Amino acid sequence: MGLVAMAATCLLASAIAQSPVGAWKGKLNIKMPPMPANADPQMKAMMEKGMAAARNMTINLTMKKDNTYTLTTTGAPAEAKGKQDDNGTWKISGKTVTVVSKKKNGMGNQKPQTMTLSADGKTMTMPLPGRGGSSQGSLVFKKS
Repeated sequence: MGLVAMAATCLLASAIAQSPVGAWKGKLNIKMPPMPANADPQMKAMMEKGMAAARNMTINLTMKKDNTYTLTTTGAPAEAKGKQDDNGTWKISGKTVTVVSKKKNGMGNQKPQTMTLSADGKTMTMPLPGRGGSSQGSLVFKKS
């Protein structure tokens, strides 16, 4: 029985010890709201083009041991100057990773945002809020 208990303790310690520290690559999983049947074809084409560009963005996140992070996004639909950067602080409680941007404008809004760290420590998922509290999709980071 002692060997089983020790193995269970090791597995539990491994699960608890997962850390977000490291390099991550993010992908947007966006749910496009349905367009009205009488929508202007040009508007529909613009929406589809914008959604495709958002899905193809490159999002790199580095979580540092000193509880700071840097985030670089390239290829954003509304982007005019090549890339957008963000930085701030992070903390973890259980499987919830909370990030707070230091920027007042741009990508950062200085409001805490939460992500869920997977049990194996290989993915972090941030829900993207939609209108009326519904989900618009998620931003999923995979450890590089």
